[in-house]
Amino acid sequence: MNKKLAPLREAVESNTNGTGYKKKIKDMLEEKREGNMDLKHNVKTVLMRIIEQLDDNDCYVDFYAEDLESMLNTNLGDDMYGTEGQCDPRGDFRNGKWSMWNIEEK
Repeated sequence: MNKKLAPLREAVESNTNGTGYKKKIKDMLEEKREGNMDLKHNVKTVLMRIIEQLDDNDCYVDFYAEDLESMLNTNLGDDMYGTEGQCDPRGDFRNGKWSMWNIEEK
């Protein structure tokens, strides 16, 4: 159970005043989210939507470039792309230092 919701759940379960209110909140806490729960599908869908935003409006380019650069650098530092950065999506770091502003063409 979500620790942030625990106090609310306890308050709901101990509430003896008005069972309608108690049931409504309890139902809200246990309600399943609608939508796709397949994480791989969701990541790919969100990335495709980002690509569409980039195609539609250049104002998103700097925003996404900076965020991607930060995320990719963190992952590179954690050896997610191999100990030498050989699997980094920006380029093979054995061949040079790459960034969102200078990627290796394959």
